[in-house]
Amino acid sequence: MAGIGFKLRAYTQEGTLGGIFRGYYHAALVAAGPWILTVVSLVVVQYLMRAQGDETRLFLELIIYVYAWTLITTAPIQLVATRYLADQLDAQRLSTHMPTLVSVTLVNALVHLLIGGVFIVFVNINWFMRFTAVALFVLVAQTWLVMAFIGALRAYHLVATSFVSGTAVNLIAAYTLGRYLSVNGYLMGMVIGQCAVLAVALASLAREFEFDISFNWDWLEYFKLCPQLPLAGFIYYASVWMTLMFYWWGPGGYLIQSEILYAFPTLDLASFYAQMTIIPTITAFYVHCETSFYEDYRGFYNAILTKKSLEFIQESRRRLKTRLRDSLFGLFLVQVAVTLGALTFAPQLQILLQWNDGERYMFRNVCLGAVPQVMLLFCQVILFYFQLYKEALWSSLVTFLGCLVGAFITLKYGQDTYGLGLLPGASLGCLVGYWKLFEQIDQLEYLTFSKQPMAEGIPFDREMMTPEGYLGKTIIRDGKMVS
Repeated sequence: MAGIGFKLRAYTQEGTLGGIFRGYYHAALVAAGPWILTVVSLVVVQYLMRAQGDETRLFLELIIYVYAWTLITTAPIQLVATRYLADQLDAQRLSTHMPTLVSVTLVNALVHLLIGGVFIVFVNINWFMRFTAVALFVLVAQTWLVMAFIGALRAYHLVATSFVSGTAVNLIAAYTLGRYLSVNGYLMGMVIGQCAVLAVALASLAREFEFDISFNWDWLEYFKLCPQLPLAGFIYYASVWMTLMFYWWGPGGYLIQSEILYAFPTLDLASFYAQMTIIPTITAFYVHCETSFYEDYRGFYNAILTKKSLEFIQESRRRLKTRLRDSLFGLFLVQVAVTLGALTFAPQLQILLQWNDGERYMFRNVCLGAVPQVMLLFCQVILFYFQLYKEALWSSLVTFLGCLVGAFITLKYGQDTYGLGLLPGASLGCLVGYWKLFEQIDQLEYLTFSKQPMAEGIPFDREMMTPEGYLGKTIIRDGKMVS
């Protein structure tokens, strides 16, 4: 996303209110378009369905299930595809872009069609709702993936157009269909809105990139080349949402439908809204932190490629480390300010969104955990830049275990503490990620040169041995030196 970030940063540096608004408006949609679309839709649809009781609860839980699980299940495919795509763009092989998109989305659609289809069979709802729920599950999963490909276009206006138009279509369709089909209509409205988002995005991608083949399956090899990468992404999102799912089987959770659709409505919706508090910080990351880091990142490696002196290379590394550390600290302060604002205005949000006291308390708890969570996300992104996948995986595993233990402990202290499990888990994972990141940056010159491929090996020959028993004797045969 650094490419989009450069364009958006230019807007914010114009020195005008219009430029600042355009920069951050587009950056927010790039960073969290699907979330914004969903939350706006949920707020409006929840208001329209306010008198429908159990049907409203079923609708909201289906949406939360869709978004929580698609984040978890698409992360491995998205990260592997992005890694492959980055290599192709760096090599200027742009013709692989669309064939890769076609093959990735095909695999992703089949995987999520299978997962959604198996799950929905066990839910006791009508067949129309089953169809629309699975369709929404597949479409949202595709949206997460397409976002990665859109980043290569650096077309921020495309992202804005697709999500704004998709939200508008969503609300119009939900209002119109909901009047006649009730919850089925509202769910179908969400499906139509997602179709609009994907249609705009896919049409623009197809117009931008030329291609002479239909499919490209080379990206699948990257599951073997960097197996820690998809695991790190999967466990990171599983950790975040596990702090929500853990309570479904606790004292406050209950079974909504059949034997599979568990929920804790008080915590579920509060957690969903609390996760929105990280959007301002992610927006700032894309516009400022990632772009400035990328400049220093390229500067360090360009210093090596242009054969600068060791002192110059070390100075480039120190500059990268200092500016990255300062940027991460600045983002931490932004998230703390946003979280404090959310906690301060929680009573007003309670009135606006018609929460009960329990939802307000749980919103507060998850907001606190969002601070280390978003900082962990940034550490993971930078680790991915340096291809430190094992280190990213360790930070995700620590987060997962910490969230599990934290959630289990809160069960003993009552519902006022529910959702606090994310705070210790994400904090531990963030500390591990931060430590691993800067530990590796401190020895970046060594890591860069030591990871280069070795020269072609020479078969062993006893004549290479010196009288003292060491290798290194020069052998000349037929007038040519062979060792």
